[in-house]
Amino acid sequence: MDGRERFARCMACQPVDRTHNWELGIAAETIARWQAEGMPRDIHVGTVLWTGNEYFGIDRIAVLPLKLSALPEFDVPGSDQADRADAPMQESEPHLSASKPRHRQIHMYLAKSSSILPGSSGEEDDDPGFASPADLRGRFETLIRDRFRPDTRGRYPMWWPEVVRCLGEQESPLCVPGQSGIGLLSTLCKWVGRSGVDRLFRDEVRLAEEMLDFLADFVIGVSMRAMTDLPVDWFNWREDSPDLAAAQLPVPLFRKFLLPRYRRVNDFLRAHHVETIGMGILGNASQLVPTLLEAGFTCVWPVDCASGMNPLALRKEFGRTLRMMGGIDHRALTQGRETIRAELESKVPALVADGGYLPGLDTPVPPDVAYENWLYYLDVKRRLLSACDPDQTRSAK
Repeated sequence: MDGRERFARCMACQPVDRTHNWELGIAAETIARWQAEGMPRDIHVGTVLWTGNEYFGIDRIAVLPLKLSALPEFDVPGSDQADRADAPMQESEPHLSASKPRHRQIHMYLAKSSSILPGSSGEEDDDPGFASPADLRGRFETLIRDRFRPDTRGRYPMWWPEVVRCLGEQESPLCVPGQSGIGLLSTLCKWVGRSGVDRLFRDEVRLAEEMLDFLADFVIGVSMRAMTDLPVDWFNWREDSPDLAAAQLPVPLFRKFLLPRYRRVNDFLRAHHVETIGMGILGNASQLVPTLLEAGFTCVWPVDCASGMNPLALRKEFGRTLRMMGGIDHRALTQGRETIRAELESKVPALVADGGYLPGLDTPVPPDVAYENWLYYLDVKRRLLSACDPDQTRSAK
């Protein structure tokens, strides 16, 4: 059984030889600590783990890095990171505070540099105000539309026929669009800021719907070539909006504005045989799960235990309809071996036996986790994953 088949069967709640070994990532500070504690310095290791790591035994996931952000990029002065949604904050960028999410900083720059915001005070505010509804319309027409054309050449890798050949022949599951993913609400926040989104949803409903329809069309337009030419296993949505991440967006607003657009894109993906449609949300998104399922999502990650999410409770409530990645409380790794083993044994055997679950930490490994605890965690998890009965009959609901 190769990696692609194993991943597909795991996510479809079907028998496997062993469960796909998945982890989210490692904080940069953690890597420095582990090197001081004896981790070899000559190995391949970075902050991303979910695409695989040979040294730690994390299974590989191939990625097609489609560019779903602005092209040309928003040129934030002094920044060579521009509008990279997955770009980390750099200490060499003093004009970009690490305490502010990237989408907020891009929004601030656009608000201060745009002539369509005559009422902007220029003060260092998270959400510069809008003088009138025309400002929202003007920003959309003047700054957004032309930078989010699906046919822009730079959205796909060069040498596309070679890329198709290589990705089509490899034996690992294929994820699109890559690490950063895309989210409808978080993209809207990047365009107009949180105060702008509030105004759109409250006072400018038609414009809000037009912008979200435009964005859904954009995602479909960009993805069409990949869906036609490649066997895509996982489409990776991610909402890093503070509102949705903290589950502060009321469900009725999600249903009114986001659900129809997510459903339309996800129907397109399912029509092209994408079986795993995942949503990455930090914070407690439990109240949104029924709506996410209605919108066509099949999987949530990383199932943030620290915020109150519990994969066992989610499985009890939603059954195998909801697949999950993550759900192991990272705080256990700061407590020692007994706590680590107890956390894993309380969740992994039952959920893995039921299928549709890839256990992993609910956050990138933080710097308060010792290297020896991380290695012990991996060892216990690996043995639990290998203990599944490949002859056990499981059927996807």
